[in-house]
Order: sequence, then structure tokens, then C-alpha cells
Amino acid sequence: MIDFQNANTIFTPKGEVVAIARGDDVLWRKAYKKELAYLESTETQYIDTGFIPNTNTKTELYVGGISADTFPTTSGGWFVGSRTAYMSQGFGTYYNPGEQRLYGAFGNQQISVSVPSTAFYGKDHLFTIDKSGLYLDGSKKISFNNSFNGKYPLWLFTINLAGSRANVMRFKLFYFKVWDNNNLVRDMIPVLDWSNIPCMYDKVSGELFYNQGTGDFLYAEIGVTE
Repeated sequence: MIDFQNANTIFTPKGEVVAIARGDDVLWRKAYKKELAYLESTETQYIDTGFIPNTNTKTELYVGGISADTFPTTSGGWFVGSRTAYMSQGFGTYYNPGEQRLYGAFGNQQISVSVPSTAFYGKDHLFTIDKSGLYLDGSKKISFNNSFNGKYPLWLFTINLAGSRANVMRFKLFYFKVWDNNNLVRDMIPVLDWSNIPCMYDKVSGELFYNQGTGDFLYAEIGVTE
């Protein structure tokens, strides 16, 4: 007998099951309606991941659609982040287009490295952050050497500044992953829920994470050419 209550996904020889019904009664349905290629903020939408970073946190953030229009100000903005104050219990990365520098924050360190906009714009990028440093597309750019325990959860498309948000960025989010002491605790992908609201689905917890700002995310369906 299938335990519908605790099943996140169900497969048959013909593929993945979306819903199971008996007459008009829906016995089970998938947590979301459709997986998407990406979510895109219009500078008012952001996601609270619910995870508070620490020394043993590792994240992967895969993004695209980066251009001069990504940044609400010439001083730039955060792709992901949280901190209690400047250089205090920080974690995340942001880009300053005026300086053309990429920043990494970890604990009480906030370090930058030159990344020309010509090498940064118009490309998809993978940001990886852990206690060893900040990696861009698999190449180590910044080294960290300290420890910390954060107080505020990581936010996507902006930074969680002790419970308040900074400027929200405009880019495409393909996925976000978090490991805590080598255990995968977030594996978030963009989806449409059953009310056709774009959001992020966490494969680990089975939960949906919704926009905490205003308006709705833009999105693209998988396999649809823009």
C-alpha cells in the first residue's frame, strides 16, 4: 500500500504521477503543478529560505540574466545573504557594478575581488560559498578564515539585514542548495503551485517557499524558447 500522506513524488513505468483520484476525491497530488526553468525578480520579489547560516554552511546558487539592469543602484546588490551588521555574522555574495568587484561575506570578513562586467554580464553563473571561500563557476576567487553562528536566515535576491531587506536585485534564479555540516538541507527549484503562483520548492523538506515582497515573480517554462 502506498503511503500517500508522506509521499513527495510517485512514479509509474509511464513516468511521474501528478495526481491520484478516486472519482471526485483527490487522494494525492504532487506538491506543485509544474517545474519551471527559472524565477526572475522585478526588484520587488525575494525569497526567505528559512535557513540560518553558520561556519559549516555551504551554498550553491545558480543564476542568469545578469546585466546592468540587474542592479538597482551603482553600488550593486546581494544575490543571497544575511548578517546582523556590517562585517558581523555575515554570509553571502554581492556585486558592485560601479567598482566592478565581486564581494563575499563570511562571519566577520567581507572581501572583494575584481570581476570586470564584460566577464560577468550576459552569462549564467554558479556561486559557491563555504568556509574555505567564494567560488565563481568553480574557480576560487576569495578565501575566508574565521568562524561564526548567524542569527538571521538567508534571503534570495537580496540580503537579510537583521530582519530588514536591502535593495532587491533583478536576475534569473535556476536553483539554490544549502548543506549544513555536509548534510543537504535545502534543494530549492522554481515551480508553479496549483494556483499558478511561481515559487520555490524544496526537495528536502517538501515545502513551498513564496515571495515575501510584492507582485509576482516572472518565470519561464522548461523547454520554452523566449
